[in-house]
Amino acid sequence: MRIYSKINASIYDDILNLAKSKWIDTATIRCQYSEDVVGYFNERIDQSKVTDLILYSGNETNILKERNKGFGFIGVLEQPMTSSLHCGYISQEAFVVNGEFIRESLKHNSCLNGKISINSDGKICNCPASNETYGHYKIKKNSEVLIKNKRFQSYWKINKDLVEKCKECEFRYICVDCRSIREQDDLYSAPLKCGYDPKTGTWEKWQKSEKKAFRYKYLTNK
Repeated sequence: MRIYSKINASIYDDILNLAKSKWIDTATIRCQYSEDVVGYFNERIDQSKVTDLILYSGNETNILKERNKGFGFIGVLEQPMTSSLHCGYISQEAFVVNGEFIRESLKHNSCLNGKISINSDGKICNCPASNETYGHYKIKKNSEVLIKNKRFQSYWKINKDLVEKCKECEFRYICVDCRSIREQDDLYSAPLKCGYDPKTGTWEKWQKSEKKAFRYKYLTNK
């Protein structure tokens, strides 16, 4: 779930209660940083199904709480989040080092596998940042898409061994992928917001690349 503005803490109670549904295995929450939000989830995240709480617009990028058996991670990013395109950041701080995640990454997409998203317009999609949608969630027959549509489920099977640049990277099985915000239109193109070069083993801010910056501007105006 992505929350682009500050909300009342009671809404988080509703979110955690909804996540208790037997139809939901795990949940990820992305929202604006505040001390109140940190305090709220510090007390509750270990008893929930939340695997990751990612807080945007923080003072510095930091990990506040490590995962325990795959759940309960709390991380802070300096970047703002005002739209669905403000995601897909690849960094060492975001690496997931646990057996369950690695086993999934070996055969499936580390971000989209088994996920269903609903964008701000109520459309079903693989990812809120994706332009490809499969009908409105309120139309009951559209739920059949999630079971029968091969295109929808094909994203689940794109692991890092199939992605350009990533397939040469030593971190590919502990790195969360992004298929919506890519360097090129090619579905198997590398994530745009990755500044790592596996050939040299060096990191730099992805925004320093004129090519990447131009591509991101193109996507935001699309």
